[in-house]
Amino acid sequence: MKTLYTALFLLLTTLSLSAQSVDVPKLRSDGLGSQINRREGVMDGNNIKTLFYNNGQMAQWPYSPSLEWPKGSGVNYLDGLCFVVSAAVDSVINPQNRTQFRRITPVQTNYREEMDWPVGVPNDLLGEPWGFAPVGGYLRPRFNGVANNLRSESWPSVWPSALGWPESKNGTWVSGSFPFSIQPDLEAFYVMDDSKDAEWTKLPISYYPILADTPAVFTDAKQWFNPAIRKGLGLRVESRLYQWSIAGLDDAIFGTHEVINLSDRDYDSTSVGFLIDSGFKSSIDSDDEYVFYLEDLNAVWWFDKDGIIPGRPGVTLGLLGFVLLETPGSRLNGADDDGDGLTDETQKDGIDNDGDWLINRDDIGNDGLKGTSDLGEGDGIPTVGEPNFETTDPEEADQNGMRGVHFSKIDGKTSLDLWPKNDEIIFKNMVKNLPDTSLNSSNIQVLVSNGIFNLQKGFREKIAYALIMANTKEELIEKIKTAQYFYNSGYRYKTVADDVEETEKMTSFSLNQNYPNPFNPTTTITYSLGKSASSSLVLYNQLGQKIRVLDSGNKPAGQHSVTANLENLPSGIYFYSLESEGFRQTRKLVLVK
Repeated sequence: MKTLYTALFLLLTTLSLSAQSVDVPKLRSDGLGSQINRREGVMDGNNIKTLFYNNGQMAQWPYSPSLEWPKGSGVNYLDGLCFVVSAAVDSVINPQNRTQFRRITPVQTNYREEMDWPVGVPNDLLGEPWGFAPVGGYLRPRFNGVANNLRSESWPSVWPSALGWPESKNGTWVSGSFPFSIQPDLEAFYVMDDSKDAEWTKLPISYYPILADTPAVFTDAKQWFNPAIRKGLGLRVESRLYQWSIAGLDDAIFGTHEVINLSDRDYDSTSVGFLIDSGFKSSIDSDDEYVFYLEDLNAVWWFDKDGIIPGRPGVTLGLLGFVLLETPGSRLNGADDDGDGLTDETQKDGIDNDGDWLINRDDIGNDGLKGTSDLGEGDGIPTVGEPNFETTDPEEADQNGMRGVHFSKIDGKTSLDLWPKNDEIIFKNMVKNLPDTSLNSSNIQVLVSNGIFNLQKGFREKIAYALIMANTKEELIEKIKTAQYFYNSGYRYKTVADDVEETEKMTSFSLNQNYPNPFNPTTTITYSLGKSASSSLVLYNQLGQKIRVLDSGNKPAGQHSVTANLENLPSGIYFYSLESEGFRQTRKLVLVK
């Protein structure tokens, strides 16, 4: 049994790691993005209707629908939103003298205005803004729209092999939700990259994300702006939008962006976020918008001061909320970034860090479907692919949350204003953890981000968000909480029975963090049992190998305390796990000698 458990644990860890790392050569060969692939789509799967584009934008002033709510009312709440990635990196100042470097902060996005555009470029290379552009293999060339689950004529005849989907998926929709999820009423999918951002390959700066693409000698402008060479930061982004029409979620749009680093470098100072221009009444009476930051919910929300639209006395404006549901974090900084009581937890260690996987509910195997007798089903331990474990549980990641928040008045287009072309201004405000939210009662543009994290080469990181509409602040906050709960549970509603079972398990059985931690060589572990039960407290190493049983047997209800002496073990990270009556929770301890 020991050998079986170890083998399974190693398999789970390997699967979990592969879920985040990528096949870089395959993705690099998937083709480069270009604005010739730009398409407009419409999300109208519930009470919200909006335009969006397959280059990371949603809504576009002055066109409608731009986050129209309720659908059909003609009232729009968003002038524009764009996804933004920024990172700091050292570039060569002069390619003939590669010992001179300059720190640059490229910003990758695409927006309706104030983008960087080529200047002084050969005529045959014009027409590509320096930012995200759609990759062509993820749409039907003759279909005038973005691929979505409701229209098979919008899908490519063959899904690109870079997705890693089996050939049997051709002719079917490549859903982004889990098998145990409630399937969305409308889902859209597209892929984009930053390969056309030639701002940082133009002399005297020389930065190429793929080292082999860096020319030894520069000859002419066509070389610097060569459209066949991957430029920018070497990023690929796989994006989805979702809508559900079920009660409680029918006034929301969910979205995800998975950022993949195809470059040859780790970006240790990276930030991801959104630039948002709310559009209450569009240009009519737009200088009385208010926006507020809800730090505990990782959200911002807007309302209009007088709540009316000139010329439409029967219409009362609602409230707009934007929430970051999942963000990349700094997994190796020794801090509890998301305030959940766990330090440096990750979806890559084969451990149910937050202890919310329940054997009676979630032990359904790696295909996420009950009753298929697949790998892991009914084996009594968590398996990658099951609910509430690793990649299906965002709470197992040490997320940064909404760290960067900056409110800016839209009143100028200088090099100091908050626009996509001003890379240093955008980067500075994205990585700054001190919110700048003093501005209000104005025409406001908002930049939100996750602060700063390390985007490793060959890895992907996800950011998830939702736009939510409501009539009152109280209703909006409740909808934000519902959206977060829904997302954390893998896009599924938990039944009342599930909630009761989980609540009883998590409150009557608990495993506490050891103290002190780090320690040398003894530490104390406490745990609680809600009733008399057989239990075991086991210590494992980082490979999932059982080191020793710290406590076991039939125990009475109440709190129990165990002193662990690890004097004979080397320094390092270990895990201890409590199992009792279908409850299982694991925590991390650190021995330092």
